[in-house]
Amino acid sequence: PARLAQAVLVALALAAAAAGAAAAARVRPEAAISSDHDVVLVSGATGRTGRLAYEALRARPGAPALATRALVRNVTKAREVLGCGACTPAEGIFVGDVTGELPDEAFAGADALIIATSSVPHQLPDGSWAYYEGAYPVDIDFKGTINQVAAASRHCDRVVLISSMGTTQPDSFLDLLGGGHVLMYKLAAEAHLMAVASANSLSYTIIKPSGLTDVAAGAAALVVGHEDDFGAHKCGEGAGGCMSVARSDVAAVAVAAAAEYACGASFVRFDLTSDRTGEAPKDFEKLFDAARVYASATGALA
Repeated sequence: PARLAQAVLVALALAAAAAGAAAAARVRPEAAISSDHDVVLVSGATGRTGRLAYEALRARPGAPALATRALVRNVTKAREVLGCGACTPAEGIFVGDVTGELPDEAFAGADALIIATSSVPHQLPDGSWAYYEGAYPVDIDFKGTINQVAAASRHCDRVVLISSMGTTQPDSFLDLLGGGHVLMYKLAAEAHLMAVASANSLSYTIIKPSGLTDVAAGAAALVVGHEDDFGAHKCGEGAGGCMSVARSDVAAVAVAAAAEYACGASFVRFDLTSDRTGEAPKDFEKLFDAARVYASATGALA
């Protein structure tokens, strides 16, 4: 019964996503590429990927410090990870729990939201995995995303969601880890974002990375695909396959989608991995174009 329920929810999520993508395409704005001074809010900014996105935004040439905002759950951790002083809204730091009520002022005046929040399992002494109470995938990845999208739909022009590959594989090892069904809930969150976007003239970019690593950015070519498939692309010999991508590269793509290439990255959903035998991208616009063209050619959800 549990497996059947999961399969049904996945099917419903895909159907909702398809409807959202079609409607969103009809209202896609033809605006100019956004300036580097757009105000971007990063949720999960003290996490390993969120921190990198926050730092990349802060490093934008000529962008004022307050053009980058962070939504964090813990001020002490924010001080350690982000280097803020008092870590108050005066510094662009807002405290809130995505599973509960969010501070509206964090979203007010922001052009874009990067959702980098994610549930994180921990290993028990017996080697098994578990999630802390209230921090299961259903809490963080699903309900937490719903809450953030609701707030963003009132204030922001666009949302960039960092999700995950593997959502076509119900009951995979990662999905079953800790009994959380994380990939099922991430897929449902994607579908929710696409549906809300279509009803609110909100643009979205959904980035679905493969296994995340902590290596430096710009050390490999970035490869896009859809529905856990990279089509004709074959990784070079000795590359170890296209099964991992640097967190720093994912953060860079998210920042590009939220700011520099916001128009070109609108209404696209794609898998992202790397090929260590290739060259790092010099133009993210081509990356987003490749994701869109590949989706059109395969009939995948874009």
